[in-house]
Amino acid sequence: MKRKILAISFVISLVFAYCLSGLQQPSAQAEESTTDYDQQIRQAEEEKKKAESRLESLEKDLKELEDSKGDILKYIKKVDKKIEKISNTISGLKKQIETSRKELAKIQEECSQLQEKQNEQYEIMKKRIKYMYENGEEGYVEAIFSASSFADFLSRSEYVQKISEYDANVFAEYSKRMTEIEHSQSLMEAKVDEICSLQDEAVADQDSLKKLKTSKKDEVKKLNSAISVTDKRVQTYNAQVAKQEQKVEALLLQKQQEIQKKEAEAAKKAPQSAQASGGNTSTDGADPAASNASYAANTGELRWPLNVSGRISSKFGSRTSPTEGASTYHKGLDIAVSSGTPIIASGAGKVVTATYSSSAGNYIMIYHGNSLYTVYMHCSKLSVKVGDTVKQGDVIGNVGSTGVSTGPHLHFGVTVNGNYVNPLNYVSQ
Repeated sequence: MKRKILAISFVISLVFAYCLSGLQQPSAQAEESTTDYDQQIRQAEEEKKKAESRLESLEKDLKELEDSKGDILKYIKKVDKKIEKISNTISGLKKQIETSRKELAKIQEECSQLQEKQNEQYEIMKKRIKYMYENGEEGYVEAIFSASSFADFLSRSEYVQKISEYDANVFAEYSKRMTEIEHSQSLMEAKVDEICSLQDEAVADQDSLKKLKTSKKDEVKKLNSAISVTDKRVQTYNAQVAKQEQKVEALLLQKQQEIQKKEAEAAKKAPQSAQASGGNTSTDGADPAASNASYAANTGELRWPLNVSGRISSKFGSRTSPTEGASTYHKGLDIAVSSGTPIIASGAGKVVTATYSSSAGNYIMIYHGNSLYTVYMHCSKLSVKVGDTVKQGDVIGNVGSTGVSTGPHLHFGVTVNGNYVNPLNYVSQ
């Protein structure tokens, strides 16, 4: 949510319209009557600068908030991946537990069956022992000695011995197998317990991550709220900047109207003054700068506005806008030179504008007489003020990159009778 508020609505064109309207150089009386307007304009521009400064600070805060939100959202994605990984682990452990419990059930079933067989064998042994107890050893002796032959005797004797050995071996085998099965059962139960323990740990980690995710989402909600508030404040200060620019526009218009009014009054009084003075049309006492300016305008002898040639990076006329806020019809020359390069007056005249605007940056306008003006924009420094008289070649400022600009350069413009003209028709490198 990146924002870069360029207050480019400041109507420099109105300033130009006022200065380029074809009026002759304003009289001292007219200038005195507009002093109050100049003060109000300066005050409005100061208020605009304050609003722009606060706007810049809020935009910085807004960017920081949005960056923080972005970082948290990235972190939440990482947490989601961890939760997903743990969920997969838990699913795997559940399958292991299920498999292990099935194996344990089989072992337990085998153990139960073996125990049952052992019990049956034990019952048979008990009956045999009971028979021996009830009949005494004579029964076995009688069974042996009642043999019909020696071979029969040996066979019966061996049979009795084998019965006893069989009973002992079976019981021993059952006991051994039971021990093995019980051991397997113990191992399987331990395995199941271990897997269950791992599952419990994974579930606990998952719950912890879910709580962390919830807390981070709460942080995002707070940031969204802060972003909304800050964004509204940005809009408020942006509106204040626009309001001050409109105020400047209105004051400039009033100033223009006042000058036109005073000039009209002076024009009416001029014939009467000339008649009263005996028709004297001498130029004694006239402003030498104005005379020089008229000469420059009549002869076209303006000079290059720098002491170095520089490089023309954008000519007069149609073009592709080099950056946001720049026009597609260029009303001057862009001369690329190093920042700080001195800017010189192209001709003798009077400074009618020396101020700052969000589009032109620091800029100067000089009136040379006969409706000829020159304009110098994007200055890093202004060395003259409104009302100053300058000679051709005087340093009036330094090259910079203020306002809507892509780098250090001087925008040099020329207007005649209120219309922009190609500066190369008046100057050359």
